[in-house]
Amino acid sequence: MPTQSIVPLATFACFALLACGQGTSGAPDTPAGLTGPSLGGTWSGPCYPSPAGDGSFNQLTFRMTESTWDLDYVAHGDATCSGSATFLTVNIQGPYTIGAPSAVSPGAHEATFSFSKKTVTAGQEAAVGFLKEKCGFDAKVGEPVDLANGCANLGAYPLASCKDDHDIVRLEGNSLSFGKRPADNNMCSPDKRPTTFEGGATVTKKG
Repeated sequence: MPTQSIVPLATFACFALLACGQGTSGAPDTPAGLTGPSLGGTWSGPCYPSPAGDGSFNQLTFRMTESTWDLDYVAHGDATCSGSATFLTVNIQGPYTIGAPSAVSPGAHEATFSFSKKTVTAGQEAAVGFLKEKCGFDAKVGEPVDLANGCANLGAYPLASCKDDHDIVRLEGNSLSFGKRPADNNMCSPDKRPTTFEGGATVTKKG
C-alpha cells in the first residue's frame, strides 16, 4: 500500500478520534436532570473508500459503555476491509458524556469525548516505514505506539494541548451519527463543535 494511503487518518471521526487529548479530570459532568441517548454497545461503520482517493479503505468500530468509549480506526488495502490487508490501526480510549440537546437536528445532543489513551499500530512493514518517516516513530508490526505527543501527519494533536473532542451525536434506532469533522481535525474546544451531520460518520449497533 502506498504511504499516502494513511493521509485520511487526519479526517477520521474522532474521533477521533486523534485531535483530542487527555484531561486530568476526565469529561465534564452531564447537566443535572438531562437524559441523553444510551450508547452502550459495539458499533461498526461500513468499509468505505478513503476520501483522499488513494485506493485505501477505512473502517470505524466503537466499543462503548454508558461512560467510556474505545475506538479502532483502521486503514485497509482492500475494499473488504479484511484483517489480512490492515495497514494501520489507531486506537483511542477514554470517558465521554452526553450534554445538552443540540439545535442542529431533532434528537441530536452535544457530546464531549475525552481521552485516556491513544495508540497507533502498524499492520505491515510499509506502515512501519510510514510511521518512521512521518512521525519519527520506531514502530514494529503489531506493537502499539503511544500517540501522547501527537503526530501532525496523522492529524494527532498532543495530549497536553488538546484534552477533549467536542462533538454532536444523534441516535436513530440502531444508527449512531457524529458531526462532520473540520479539515484540520480540530474539535478541541466547544466553539469547534460541528454544526452538521452531513459528511460525518455513521455507525450501526452490532451488539
